This record gives sequence, structure tokens and C-alpha cells, in this order.
Amino acid sequence: RPLVAVLAGAAVLSIVLNATLIPLYGFVGASFTSIIVNAVLAPTLLFISVRAMPFSLSFSAIARLIMFTILFAAALFLLLPFAKDSANTVMMLCAATLAMGILGWVTGLPYVLGLRK
Repeated sequence: RPLVAVLAGAAVLSIVLNATLIPLYGFVGASFTSIIVNAVLAPTLLFISVRAMPFSLSFSAIARLIMFTILFAAALFLLLPFAKDSANTVMMLCAATLAMGILGWVTGLPYVLGLRK
């Protein structure tokens, strides 16, 4: 039941934010809605999941997750000036995907999280 309530709340939040932001900002407003809803939903679902299926992450894993997030945000920020039109945005997204793979490798994130051995 908590899961259904959280997902329903996220759906309502998404509808309200989309109705508010899309008329003002177009597809950028829709992007902000996705970011906001996922930023609220991810930690909430993590909290519910930990209560249902306890697990632990080492300090090293958490530190690497934070480092990955900061470096990826910086990479996206540096790529932002190139998102001037559709073609450049597609190229920027390809570069961001490549950056995500490189940063995952540099931080060793897949190994720490047990995704690779």
C-alpha cells in the first residue's frame, strides 16, 4: 500500500507540474518536471525498499555514488552550451552517455555496487 500511495502521489505531482511548467517553458518545463518527480520519487522508493528488503552500502560505495553524481552534473553543465538546437542536443546527449560510461569506469561504480566482478 505505501508503494501505491507514493506512485499515485508522484503521478499527481507530475500532472500538476506539467500543467504548470509546459505552458510556460515548453519541453524544458517537461524536463524540469521529470527531474523534480524523479528526485522526489527515488529517495522515497529507496526508503520504502530498505524497510521491505534491508540492505547496506559501504561508505566507499556511497562516496563513489556522490562523486559520480557531482562529476556527471559538471559534465552536463559543461555540455549545456552545445544544446542550441535539435541536432546539437542529440550530439550532446550522446556525449553525456559516453561521459556517464567513462565516469562509471573511473569511479569504479559498477564494481562497488556489485554489478561487475
